[in-house]
Amino acid sequence: MKLIVIGISGITGGGKTTLSTRLYEFLNNPQNSNVYNGFRINQVVLMHQDKYFYTRDSPHHKWIPEINFINREILSAMDMDKFAEDVSETVRKLKADDTPKENSILNQDNNGSQIDVNILIIEGFLIYNDARISQFCQLRFHIYLSYDVGLQRRLIRPFKHINPKPEWYYEHYIWPMYHKHLNEVPNKAELVFLNGEQHVDDIFNEANDFITKFLIQ
Repeated sequence: MKLIVIGISGITGGGKTTLSTRLYEFLNNPQNSNVYNGFRINQVVLMHQDKYFYTRDSPHHKWIPEINFINREILSAMDMDKFAEDVSETVRKLKADDTPKENSILNQDNNGSQIDVNILIIEGFLIYNDARISQFCQLRFHIYLSYDVGLQRRLIRPFKHINPKPEWYYEHYIWPMYHKHLNEVPNKAELVFLNGEQHVDDIFNEANDFITKFLIQ
């Protein structure tokens, strides 16, 4: 069983969750099991880095005294040990799983010559900054935005814990920390940059085209 691991990272509000969810739903649909010529999609798994944020009362958090707010733009805001452990275990299971999905549709024209493939999608804004996660990502997408578009999206986005100074936080933390972390990504030249200001359909189609090219290379 072949395993493909797709990473989707980028700035907050860029559309990482939208793209990863849409790819997951598309690839997990039995009707699309033969969408990539020569391959038959088997298992598809989606993992979100945001699921690993520490709870608000965690002692791991670093606080911003100027606004009495948690700095959520850094790796220490999340349980990266648990995330790395779960990713590693998921990769192990998907590599070992050689049982074709029961409801996958066979392409009779290929006479069973297709390669079964499992797909893992890892989504998160700092997945390439942790070597334990990044090492698995074979195709690495990165979604970017201009400052103004990113700020406007941030201002209209609902949050469970309201930031008392959203514009200040974006200017002094989100934007500079985003670029700091991006510059620290190893092998940055290998990233596939996607413009998050495009229509969601265009972003999806562009990403899917890259996946197709990656599989047939």
